[in-house]
Amino acid sequence: MRILLDECLPKDLAGELHGHTVMTVPQAGWASIKNGKLLRLIADSGKFDVFVTVDKNLPREQKINDLPFAVVVLRVKSNRLAD
Repeated sequence: MRILLDECLPKDLAGELHGHTVMTVPQAGWASIKNGKLLRLIADSGKFDVFVTVDKNLPREQKINDLPFAVVVLRVKSNRLAD
């Protein structure tokens, strides 16, 4: 699976997702891009199957139902890798 990690997640999380191709938003060249435009870039690129974030507001603020990739919102205490 091709996974894109939001920039609000620790980049070391990529090493914990064994068996998958993982890239961070900054590695993709999309650092500091707002959510709406970021989701369009991800969709247009066709390079990712899943976008992972801790932004619990994303599903309420953006239309994610018709995206060509899955959006996973992690429900964690913080964005630290230990959590």
